[in-house]
Amino acid sequence: MNRDPRCEPNPHLARLHARATELGWRCLSHEWAGRAAFYVFECARGHRSERVAAAFLDRMPRCVACRDDAIRVRCLENVAAHGGVMLGPFKGLSERHRLRCANGHEWETLGIHTSNGKWCPVCACEQRSLARRRSDGLEKLQAVAASRGGRCLSDTYTTGHDHYLFECAKGHRWEAAGNAVIRRTWCRRCADAEVGLRAAKALTCRYGLERLHDAARKHGGECLSSEYTNQRAKYQFRCAAGHEWTQTANAIWQGSWCARCAHFAQRTPIETLQEIAEARGGKCLSSQRDDVKDKLTWQCGMGHVWQANPNNVTSGQWCPRCAILERGQDNAQRYASARARASADSSHPHLRRLQEIAAELGWRCVSQGWVGEKTQYDFECAKGHRLKRHASHVMRGTKSVPRCEECQADEIRARWLDTVHARGGVLLGAFTGLSEKYRLRCASGHEWETLGTVIRQGSWCPQCAQEASRQAQLKTGGLARLQAMAVDKGGRCLADVYMGTMAFYPFECARGHRWEAAGHTIVQGSWCAKCAHMEHGDRVREALLFKDGLQRLQEAARQRNGECLSTVYDGSQKQYAFRCAQGHEWTTSAARIWQGTWCKRCADLGRRTLTIERLREIAKSRGGECLSTEVNHSSEKLEWKCHLAHVWKALPHNINKGRWCPNCAVLERTKNLLKRKRYDFEG
Repeated sequence: MNRDPRCEPNPHLARLHARATELGWRCLSHEWAGRAAFYVFECARGHRSERVAAAFLDRMPRCVACRDDAIRVRCLENVAAHGGVMLGPFKGLSERHRLRCANGHEWETLGIHTSNGKWCPVCACEQRSLARRRSDGLEKLQAVAASRGGRCLSDTYTTGHDHYLFECAKGHRWEAAGNAVIRRTWCRRCADAEVGLRAAKALTCRYGLERLHDAARKHGGECLSSEYTNQRAKYQFRCAAGHEWTQTANAIWQGSWCARCAHFAQRTPIETLQEIAEARGGKCLSSQRDDVKDKLTWQCGMGHVWQANPNNVTSGQWCPRCAILERGQDNAQRYASARARASADSSHPHLRRLQEIAAELGWRCVSQGWVGEKTQYDFECAKGHRLKRHASHVMRGTKSVPRCEECQADEIRARWLDTVHARGGVLLGAFTGLSEKYRLRCASGHEWETLGTVIRQGSWCPQCAQEASRQAQLKTGGLARLQAMAVDKGGRCLADVYMGTMAFYPFECARGHRWEAAGHTIVQGSWCAKCAHMEHGDRVREALLFKDGLQRLQEAARQRNGECLSTVYDGSQKQYAFRCAQGHEWTTSAARIWQGTWCKRCADLGRRTLTIERLREIAKSRGGECLSTEVNHSSEKLEWKCHLAHVWKALPHNINKGRWCPNCAVLERTKNLLKRKRYDFEG
């Protein structure tokens, strides 16, 4: 009696039920519909959901409802741990919730922030303020203000980021952050007055307006402004076409001119556009073109009329209605090609050649008709696997044809299992690919999970490897080595058992401090952190109590014909007041004075006195030359050439300080001869 195959249990469905039982779930579906179909499952807590069979079998499924419950419980536990209350139900990690802390502050935040442990922003801000608050903050601000001839009018100090009221020597009052004042900022109105004095000197440039008029005349236009301030100010101009605009003097001297004329110069003439339209069987119905962005009217050979930007037409676009018709024709051609494939020639010589090459590969060509060499055909390998290949790839020769993917997978699986068995191990499951995780058991009974690629690269049981490493370290006398190093540093190692270089051991230094540290850190030279901090503090105190600091500052100021106005020395990084021979006063650190810096205003004045003759002498002494003919401003870059004919631009005072060709500097730093030659050739 023949059994109905439909009554037999499906092995795939049985595997699905077994997988669900392994996870503690239940599969409620009783019919197999394929790996890509959805099936109903019930988790251990009774939540039901639909899952794809392939994903359920190959991956580690997780109940979404259980996950949401765990997230909700974790968030509520975090809220309760902080002594707060959630003002409403929990709606998810991506939703906003209103919370109240133990101090009564209310705020809204995302659920994920609460799950990660974040809490009241107001309380956090107050805690940060208390941590940053300095006990001597107000005295520090008052001392800084007094050193600048002013005073701090605030009575209380909170943090360095808060604002306080100050008054300068001229009676100006303003509010500023405490940290900003400590970092040398002061009265903005006084600073603006100094900037105004420097700007007044720039106003005395005699030839600025004349240069602007000359530059405008060279372009065929005119400068409408009657006063010159500086090169960064904007001035009124008019071009030969009557366009008026404003532009900076620096931009005009660098060659900039009328932007509208530049746009007109870039546009394609109307005659050229008409020729392009005639070449495509149409015509341009517009007779003139006013602006680059204006749309013109066009007509194709089919009589369709539309408007388009000339730039789109010159780049290859044409009638949009004709394009729609062409796409419809392409669909019709593809339909005809499909019909032609159905009635393909089964006796074509190319098909016979394709079958012969397939036989040489040990394959069989399953397709019965020839359509073309760019078409995919069905083949069957020697093991019965079905695959598709382009005819052009197969007909190039047997060496260029890709191998059967399933055969390659079988070979990889066999080699991988041979590697596992050669080590005396067992695979606890089925092999599905190198990129998947597998559970293995070694000959010693240890079980672990790892990727297939890791086993292929030669790795094996991590517990066996750790045990072998520990045994090797025990043989080398690790504990005796740690004890000897501790004795050399005047301390001792309190451990009795050696567990490897990565394990932590108790130590005691000569001062009685006890701590735990990894063995490899002691071998590398690390020792008691408390003693290190104490030694660092002693060095800092010695530097702050440097007896000759003030005398050294006064001597450095006298060597520059100036004087040090400060009377107390408090370290090399603190700010001190100085006065130069010209009467300029400023504050800077002692370290910068000892490094050679002095009055910045005098240095700026010195840079302005550099003449073109002096700069040419400097360039000639270095084997190069200065290509510029005049020095207009100290901040204007001049053009230079070195002895290797490298040309670059640089500020005069940088050249005066000793800088030279940047390309030659790169060549000197480059040690590789090939790179030097290539850089010297290409730049």
